[in-house]
Amino acid sequence: MTNSKSEKMGKVTTTITITNQIDQTLAERRFIPTEQIRSITFYFT
Repeated sequence: MTNSKSEKMGKVTTTITITNQIDQTLAERRFIPTEQIRSITFYFT
């Protein structure tokens, strides 16, 4: 379907953080400090 009017599209941005679940569990059980939890963050713009 075409539109006779020109419509602008919005921009979607998001941030995703992936955390190592084993590290998180070890930190919760106080086997490792929270600073040692491995994770990576992706920024999509």
